[in-house]
Amino acid sequence: MNKIDELPNIGPTLAQKLNTVGITNLQELQQAGSIGAIIKISSLRNHGACTNMLYALEGAIRGI
Repeated sequence: MNKIDELPNIGPTLAQKLNTVGITNLQELQQAGSIGAIIKISSLRNHGACTNMLYALEGAIRGI
């Protein structure tokens, strides 16, 4: 299982946000999907979610 911070497009800040919402590896990210993950991140205080973050998540899921 790939750790979330080892995926393409996932830097330390986004990895921390994903960990905070319970997404810690590729399988969990794939199950949530990019839209599901961004919705979870959006629920955080001071989330900073944006379109670029959504694209980064989708790229990480696809491995590009």
